[in-house]
Amino acid sequence: MSDSVGRDLTFYERYKVWLHSLICDACVRYLDQIRLLHIETGRFAPGEPSARLTEDAKARIREKFRDH
Repeated sequence: MSDSVGRDLTFYERYKVWLHSLICDACVRYLDQIRLLHIETGRFAPGEPSARLTEDAKARIREKFRDH
């Protein structure tokens, strides 16, 4: 089902998804949620993060990794 959002489906695949959606409300809701996630995550531009860790915070994280 989630493939129908992430890639182009063949005619037969689209037909199967459509046919299944006629009888399965749960999958329709699931697809709506996946589509919304796809749209919302597309709003974030790849690249540099908007916030940076301080050197002190980085050192504390490194220490935690060393401890475990």
